[in-house]
Amino acid sequence: MNSNGNSNDSHSIDLKGHTILLVEDDGISSQVFEHFFRKTGATIISTTNGRQALDLLESGPATIDIIFMDIAMPVLGGTETAEMIRSMDNYAHVPIIAWTATSPQEILKIPGGVFDDYLIKPTEMQVIIEAAAKWIKVAIEQD
Repeated sequence: MNSNGNSNDSHSIDLKGHTILLVEDDGISSQVFEHFFRKTGATIISTTNGRQALDLLESGPATIDIIFMDIAMPVLGGTETAEMIRSMDNYAHVPIIAWTATSPQEILKIPGGVFDDYLIKPTEMQVIIEAAAKWIKVAIEQD
């Protein structure tokens, strides 16, 4: 437990061999995310907006196990990006988790099926890591 009484054992979840795409325009959030996920053994690919994420996915056969997506981003927002990813044969099945400061009321306005889950910022990193492990397992079981 850390000084806030929260578990701080992200290293106990093993995500080695899995690749996470982070689509996040805030540099500090990206750095924190990458720091904690490196402890799990996961490979992190980061982009700063939806257009970059789509370009990356369209550029070749990258194996992505889960996507964490901010909603409010420049160039191309998260909801639009997620909808486009859902139409891509190679990535339609990949879990997409909204990780956002957008209010829960706004998230409820997003059409069903775009995101598999959502986490509201600020979020404890352990919760994010546990969500990643859960949704990667779900995706594996569905294949």
